[in-house]
Amino acid sequence: MEDKSEISEEKLKLLENLKNKLTNDEILNYIETFKFFDVDGDGEINTKDVFHIMERVSGRRISNATAQKLINQSDITKSGTLTFVEFINMLKSYQKNENRDENEKIVEIFNIFDKDKDGFITVEEMRQTFSDFGDDFDAKRIEAIIRESDQDGDGKLSIEEFIHLFNNNNVDPEEFDMKI
Repeated sequence: MEDKSEISEEKLKLLENLKNKLTNDEILNYIETFKFFDVDGDGEINTKDVFHIMERVSGRRISNATAQKLINQSDITKSGTLTFVEFINMLKSYQKNENRDENEKIVEIFNIFDKDKDGFITVEEMRQTFSDFGDDFDAKRIEAIIRESDQDGDGKLSIEEFIHLFNNNNVDPEEFDMKI
């Protein structure tokens, strides 16, 4: 049997850690979402509701395997319910995985543009790739895109700069990928 004081201390550490990483708006959003799913107001959410929670939070359904993984990672007490701290931990874990998946998609797109596979995208490679997919961007427009994102001033985009381009312009790789 687990020592309840250890669990409480672990939860306090987790809450303090999360508090330092979240904005007030994020905390308020999490509180509202938690209250919505805490139907009986007892401060806990049944882990069976994870599917509905993640659909509401992310706007899409998750697989059984993903839900079970989130529950296993987040239900510290193994009680079958999620406290508010466990709930926040679950959402942050999911968002971290989503960001990693998104970056993997951006890398795939980068590799399409990087024609010579040297780890950089030049103006010509970007122009050629857009042309290959039926979009005729002029060189000046492409130069402007690269200039805005080229952090080291070498006239081409590295993978880090390309990811930065997507993230800073709120470009969804799924939408971008569908266009090309």
